[in-house]
Amino acid sequence: MSATQLRTLLTKGAVVSQNLRDAAAVSEAWYRAEPSLTTFVLRGILEDLVSRGWDDAQGVPTAVYQPFQATVLPPLLRVVDILVATPAAEPIDELDALVVAYRDSLLTTP
Repeated sequence: MSATQLRTLLTKGAVVSQNLRDAAAVSEAWYRAEPSLTTFVLRGILEDLVSRGWDDAQGVPTAVYQPFQATVLPPLLRVVDILVATPAAEPIDELDALVVAYRDSLLTTP
């Protein structure tokens, strides 16, 4: 259920502002209910975005959001899609790709 909720929020629109706050809340609750490497990574990424101010009502500058949308969102959605299809999965290779994409995105954003 949490994977489906998170998928809906991540594809609802830009992962900023209220969308991000809602996704972070779902991932936090999911991690608390089902602690695993996967839920920990998802929670960590979404909480990091919140701590960087992406939940601001003004959103994120397009020049910052577009690289995230192009390089981080696809592997993030791949992980969530795997969990929608197979809730007990631990998609290690996909998590690794997600973490590397997220790390690399931080090198290019303030």
